[in-house]
Amino acid sequence: MKNRECKILLVALAGAMLVGLAAAGEFSVEDGKIVVASPFDLEIGSAEYAKALGDCVKSHADVRKDHKTGALTTNWYHSAEARFTQPYFGVKNVWLSFKDEGKTLSHAHLSIGDDKRGFGGKLTFGDCCKIFDEVAADMSTRFGEEMDADDDATEEDAMERIAACAKDCAASGAFATSFKYAKASTTNRYGDVEYHLAAMVHNDKTYSVNLSVERPYVLPETMDISRDDGYIPVYTNKSPSTAFLMRTPEQEKAHKEADALRATIKRLFDVDLDAPSVTYDTSAALITLTNSPAQPEWLPLARPFAGCTERKADRGVRVLFVPVANFGIRHAFDGDVGEEELKAESQRILDELERELGAKIPACEKSAKESNDGESADATPPAVGDFKAMITSKPGAYFRGAIGDISVSIKYAVPSYVKRDGKYEVALRGAVVMEIMQSQIVAETKKGK
Repeated sequence: MKNRECKILLVALAGAMLVGLAAAGEFSVEDGKIVVASPFDLEIGSAEYAKALGDCVKSHADVRKDHKTGALTTNWYHSAEARFTQPYFGVKNVWLSFKDEGKTLSHAHLSIGDDKRGFGGKLTFGDCCKIFDEVAADMSTRFGEEMDADDDATEEDAMERIAACAKDCAASGAFATSFKYAKASTTNRYGDVEYHLAAMVHNDKTYSVNLSVERPYVLPETMDISRDDGYIPVYTNKSPSTAFLMRTPEQEKAHKEADALRATIKRLFDVDLDAPSVTYDTSAALITLTNSPAQPEWLPLARPFAGCTERKADRGVRVLFVPVANFGIRHAFDGDVGEEELKAESQRILDELERELGAKIPACEKSAKESNDGESADATPPAVGDFKAMITSKPGAYFRGAIGDISVSIKYAVPSYVKRDGKYEVALRGAVVMEIMQSQIVAETKKGK
């Protein structure tokens, strides 16, 4: 398959070759947004946008803690929004990100599709291919040279790619991969710039067309992920897209709604869900994956809470302003414990959290699947070789609630036993676990009153 890439080096003498391209740097500011005619009018490397926007540029500090040395590392992220004077292939807005203290424009991204709440879309395969070709043709006109983009991709190819991606991603969360790709390279007064155009298929079998403008990414010397087929795969938590950079007004409202619960978690457990101690960063175009040394899954809880004495390390996935973060505490029983005692302990944990919060946590509405997923009392227990046998003790879901974009779930499991030398011994301890998660998805969960 051809490597679909178009490289154009622009110098002053060749500037006239750009047909229809507005003078670089022309923009205005309205309602806290940069206003330009098209994504090609944005000048990567310029600090003028951030200066003009002032306080409308959102900044977030990503603080990471090294558990071995205790050292803290702070990385600042900045972002804003731009809009077009006229929609560009139906898209009105483009997300901007800035870097360094000077807040120079480092990345611009737009996603063409019906669903603007993430990087997904609701295009059909045919729609996606048509829009991709039309954007590629527009880029060819603007750059004065034809974009080399093959049109031989089929819907079957797209489905095969997302199926392969699902295996690599372990089907966790949202992910996507490209099945058509083209690239153009230019040079402005600040340096080299790349335009990446991709037709994407997502794990929910929807489609979108993504256009990203950025500096060329230089691979570290120790990293070799070269490809020769012209495609850029996008996996869970490894997206070069910045479509997650900005919160929608609804997500902004949900995040603020959870401020009190977030502060309570910080006070009780010294866990900041907006700055998890272990963070996986998705803001970079490419991420090096390494095998970290094995760490204990459960650690001592500094201050016991409602019988819980263990905690999980708080972890997050940085999608800039709202990290997807999770944290858990546990009360594990050494000996025999019955279901009624576990339920009472679950209620004790919920009561204590609500007392510290000073408010009730609304329960989430159960889906039809959750309401009907119970097994009959006389169901045959699983045996070795059954998938269900991998889960030796089925947890009981005691409570699941949420405030804003933070969910709280409490579950329990009775012990499992084995018979040795005529005596029964505990093989799997009974326990109650409270899990806390911050996620934009939680903001859309239906909650009770």
